[in-house]
Amino acid sequence: MKYPWVGLSILIIWLVGAIIGIARKDVRIEYLLTLILLSTLILGFVGFRSPK
Repeated sequence: MKYPWVGLSILIIWLVGAIIGIARKDVRIEYLLTLILLSTLILGFVGFRSPK
């Protein structure tokens, strides 16, 4: 992987999301997963794109 910080950032986002989902019972999982998915897509698009 050319930019390992992108993969690490995505992993941390998913781990924090899992911790929040387990720790807080009043969180709507659908919204949490949607937010995590969108942030993963944005980081993946920006971070894994080849430089010009």
